[in-house]
Amino acid sequence: MLSLTAPDSWGSLKGSALYAGLDYGPGNGAENINGTGVAGHVVDKTHLYVGAVVTTPVTGLKFGAAWDTVNNSDLAGFKGLEGYASAMAAYVSYHPTDSKLTINGRAEYAHGSAFDFLFANNFDYAQQEDKVIALTGTVQYDLWANVISRLEVRWDHSADGSPHFGDNVPQKVGGVGPGKSNELMVAANVIYKF
Repeated sequence: MLSLTAPDSWGSLKGSALYAGLDYGPGNGAENINGTGVAGHVVDKTHLYVGAVVTTPVTGLKFGAAWDTVNNSDLAGFKGLEGYASAMAAYVSYHPTDSKLTINGRAEYAHGSAFDFLFANNFDYAQQEDKVIALTGTVQYDLWANVISRLEVRWDHSADGSPHFGDNVPQKVGGVGPGKSNELMVAANVIYKF
């Protein structure tokens, strides 16, 4: 992991930071269901992260961005294919000086490999790519020392047209699974920090 922070001499950009991380090594263990009976580590994985926080001349206003990806996760038990997942996000945060109010916004895009199992056909499956976007807005207010209140609204949307949300639709392999392409969440919290 590498972390760089802008010094005071950078003026309004002081405190801005750049982060980068790399993790390379054994992936998940995988059970081979392709007739060999072999289970365990199959391929190595590469996990890469890059993120940044940028301060601005406007007091209390910050922007951020992040990119996170994992490649070659162990799926070799499933006919030798390798999976991946990737996510990108952008953030904005505004906390005026001497104010108890903080306003945050976040936009995210994630995509990765997924598998549609067809158990009726000897554990065959089709590989597909899942894509999801999300928008989140948060208003936070510090009520007292160590006590904050928070209102958050989040909208998730299936960008590939497949249902990724909900759990009340019968699936091809039995049971229930996702049945909605959109999900809306409204959450209100009062949080005590110890």
